[in-house]
Amino acid sequence: MRRLVLLFVAALALLPLNSTAAWPTYHLDNTRAGNDSTAIANPIARAWTSGVLDSHVFAEPLYASGPNGTNIVVVATENNSIYALNAANGAEVWPHLNLGAAVTPANPPYTCGGISPIGITSTPVIDTATNTLYAVGLLNANPIHYELWAVNLNTGVKLWEQSILPTASGYSFNQVFQGQRGALALSGGRVYIPFGGRNGDCGTYRGWVVSAPAAAAGAITSFVLPVASNAGGFWGANGMSIDAGGNIWVTSGNTFGCPTAGCTTFDYGDSVLKLSPGLALLDYFAPSNWRTLNVSDTDLGSMGPTLLMAQLAFQVGKEGIGYILSQASPGGANHQTALSTRRVCTQTGDAAFGGLAYNSGAQRVYIPCKDGIVAVQLTGVGTATPAIAAPSWHGPTESYAGAPIIAGGSIWNIDPPSGDVYALNADGSVRFHDNVGSAMTFSTPSAGGGQVYVGANNRVVAYRSLASDWEPQGGTNTSGPDVASWGPGRLDVFAAGANHELEHKYYDGSWHPWENLGGYLVGDPGAVAWGVNRLDVVVRGGDDQLWHKWWDGTGWSGWQPLGGVLTAGADISSWASGRLDVFVRGGDNGLWHKWWDGTAWSAWQSLGGNMTADAGAVSWAANRIDVFSRQGDNQLSHTWWDGQQWNAWQALGGRLGTGPDVASWASGRLDVFVVGVDQQLWRRSWDGTAWSSWEPWGGQLTSDPGAVSWGPGRIDVVARGIDNGVWHKWVG
Repeated sequence: MRRLVLLFVAALALLPLNSTAAWPTYHLDNTRAGNDSTAIANPIARAWTSGVLDSHVFAEPLYASGPNGTNIVVVATENNSIYALNAANGAEVWPHLNLGAAVTPANPPYTCGGISPIGITSTPVIDTATNTLYAVGLLNANPIHYELWAVNLNTGVKLWEQSILPTASGYSFNQVFQGQRGALALSGGRVYIPFGGRNGDCGTYRGWVVSAPAAAAGAITSFVLPVASNAGGFWGANGMSIDAGGNIWVTSGNTFGCPTAGCTTFDYGDSVLKLSPGLALLDYFAPSNWRTLNVSDTDLGSMGPTLLMAQLAFQVGKEGIGYILSQASPGGANHQTALSTRRVCTQTGDAAFGGLAYNSGAQRVYIPCKDGIVAVQLTGVGTATPAIAAPSWHGPTESYAGAPIIAGGSIWNIDPPSGDVYALNADGSVRFHDNVGSAMTFSTPSAGGGQVYVGANNRVVAYRSLASDWEPQGGTNTSGPDVASWGPGRLDVFAAGANHELEHKYYDGSWHPWENLGGYLVGDPGAVAWGVNRLDVVVRGGDDQLWHKWWDGTGWSGWQPLGGVLTAGADISSWASGRLDVFVRGGDNGLWHKWWDGTAWSAWQSLGGNMTADAGAVSWAANRIDVFSRQGDNQLSHTWWDGQQWNAWQALGGRLGTGPDVASWASGRLDVFVVGVDQQLWRRSWDGTAWSSWEPWGGQLTSDPGAVSWGPGRIDVVARGIDNGVWHKWVG
């Protein structure tokens, strides 16, 4: 509906959408699924970019509550500093806290690793019950060692700290060669900390998992990979996952104790280990080619396991082979039998790192294969024969894809070397793209408060939808509303009131009360503005004919009968000053068209179709009209006038619970809105080249929507809610 008003306007500051209450650990929770299902509407844009932090950010940003309930983004840097950034604008809510001097490598003793300085590399973890952050970093003390810190996020004050110096009979822990890259985890009042080697595999190191009390400094316990020689580190960026019983799941890298493919001495390298909460080894899975993986440095542990529904787990590593494992018996009787095995990345070495994302509703995993995100469908989950299907799609080509998350229905990730940030639709198409310059190795986004957060080298960048939340506009309506605009920041809303008379309210910087304009409506009204301070409204009257009323800038006209036999509400569009085009459903359920050319009304023109609801119409250029309707199959259909002829109906899919409406904010741009069978608003857009996928806009609605644009990128939508009042949502 609505004529396009091509005026440039300042963007409004809009409220973020409600979202997950906290993102307190790597990929949201201890399953490492990384799925925040909250819807984020298009368009997406940068919300803010933080100031320069005091060092690089390798850790995933976390999201939590801070002072006085302020939502904060918590960031750890390699300078052993903790930042609490206001989620609304990126400003520091308390002065960043430096926990102690980081280590600047020298040669010797730090002969490999590639990080300088070395401080907090791993993703910390937050106890949301006490609002305490736990972080581990390398401390430049005498001697240099790893330190665990607890920080009060309400005040930015360090609560306590303790040294992490694990011991085990027959093994030594050397912080020079032991790297702490894997994310921390919190469970059962304990903080779990994984250790591996450093990039380059220098020196003697092993896989360690350390457990420390979360309440205060105290005795630690540890598990060390029982390898006779060296390596087998737990170094994947997502660290460990923890199941419902508190058991720890962690994956090792290659070891050096079996140096040839013919070696038979198994030492738990390239294995998925299941540990008890007390860190006793309970069970494990090793691929049948573990010897080859060891020899070729093709670590299974380039990421840790992700826990799935139905007591399953998913593992993939450098080889690019995916495994579905049983949590009850990861490798079966011989410890080498997965429930399903399949190649998921085309690369056979250095294929996947960091962590993956898991959509339990769709039973799909998103894997960061080296050259881009790959979507893999899981079948039979919950049965005795779960399986990995062939990859469904491959996202845009990346130089080294970072670990993805799911936020707002999109798959988000960053390509660290290039700095490209992507949000992909469920079909793999690009929903949003930005470039932040660069990011650190294995960087991954997080989400919270309707926003997505990306660590970009020594800054944080936040993204959000420009869409508002739904706001009530009152009324007791017997029809759905429609909306028109005759200028920037101006909205005029029309609906049938409790007595079926036309009601009107408007926005000119603030909302004004409803006013009664009389008449008797059966169905939704249609409204349009063809000039400044001009409004035209059409309705289906109690006699089922078309009626017309207009505002000329000084007053409202009376009602004008225009004939016809209507079986639904009317809609109206305009492509020029003084031009009106009206569309209705007739007695034959077809689309009928009548127009005003500035001098006289035409006769009715039949445009065919088999409509089951009101039509929606818009003009985005002179002598151009696009009309949408719900057809007999309850799908969206589209026809258009191109200046010379009406085109055949085009099927656009969907399952419509109401008729559609449409707005346009640029030449060739269309945004179609419908209420689905689930009573929420859905949008599908045409960008001049292709139609987007359907995207949810939320709400609990009981009528056709009405939509209008008053400037580039701006759309306002109204619909009747379950309270029979008008509800309003906007974007731009």
